[in-house]
Amino acid sequence: PVFGIEGGKARFCVEHKSPDMVDVVSKRCEAEGCNRRPVFGIEGGKARFCVEHKSPDMVDVVSKRCEAEGCNRRPNFGMEGGKGRFCLDHKSPDMVDVKHTQCEQDGCNTRASYGKPGFKPSHCFQHRQKGMILRPNAKCVSCKELATWGSNWIPTHCETHKTDDEQNLVEQPCSACNLMYILDKENKCECCNPESFAKIRLAKQNALMAYLDARDLKGDSTDIIIDHGICGLERPDRVYDIGDKIVILECDEHQHQDRNCQCEQVRMVNIGQSFGGIPVYFIRWNPDDYSPENDRMNPEELSKRYKLVGDLICDIKMNKHSLPKGLVSVLYMYYDDWSSLAKEEWKVLINMVA
Repeated sequence: PVFGIEGGKARFCVEHKSPDMVDVVSKRCEAEGCNRRPVFGIEGGKARFCVEHKSPDMVDVVSKRCEAEGCNRRPNFGMEGGKGRFCLDHKSPDMVDVKHTQCEQDGCNTRASYGKPGFKPSHCFQHRQKGMILRPNAKCVSCKELATWGSNWIPTHCETHKTDDEQNLVEQPCSACNLMYILDKENKCECCNPESFAKIRLAKQNALMAYLDARDLKGDSTDIIIDHGICGLERPDRVYDIGDKIVILECDEHQHQDRNCQCEQVRMVNIGQSFGGIPVYFIRWNPDDYSPENDRMNPEELSKRYKLVGDLICDIKMNKHSLPKGLVSVLYMYYDDWSSLAKEEWKVLINMVA
């Protein structure tokens, strides 16, 4: 038994506890009224606070860390059949993810996130099969039934409790082309009714920009071709001209999994070079589902994602955030393996010319 009435003895397990019971055995965060497990503390000290109440100088003193010197990220990568020793940034080319279930497709080492409803994830985005969905064993938030309906491709409700604005995330035959896809309210796929799906994507970008506008972070341009297309026709979502540097914010729906990584990097380089040698920093922000570095954690709420990216832009404008010395650099927020801003590193795409 681990659970009981606050201040009393442990009497029940997690399955049989009543709603008013709390964990009275495990150590708790020292913040008043917080019952979460403490993971963070001063380097070399004991765990005292949870992720929400930790101070900026605290680190995870409980979890195993990447073996690279100075890196505090979780070690998910190692040799096939061995233990995790390094994080994504510091792994060697022959290392694979040994902490998470990998795609069952032969030769694919990508983390599995899709599967048949009711079963564990078995395939990645690229190799997903007909009828597979993200988070296939997710439960309805209103009951214990399997969730197959939701928005943003994340299952949250069952057939009984689905809302009017949710989609059936199990791929079905399109009424127009008869191919298996996720369908809109007209039972058509994205290829046959692109305007319907484009509205969903644009709504996410607009919601982010509306939040930033409310914080007086309107930027210098939004969804406009740079320099009238002299150097290219790319349209970055939002540009912040801070004088000695440029910050570009991109809303990357579904981590842009449907786009080639190399093409995305070429696009960023082209945009960066159009500013004539001023350092350009891309923030690639994902509003949709992702797999956190810690499997026990759920993806962060959208409201917290808004706040963090807004705070980051403010800190960059006030020179409070450390930036790499590169001509074009990028930071990926809320992509797979995301942990926190403190653990995520900027990636330099083009170095400064000496």
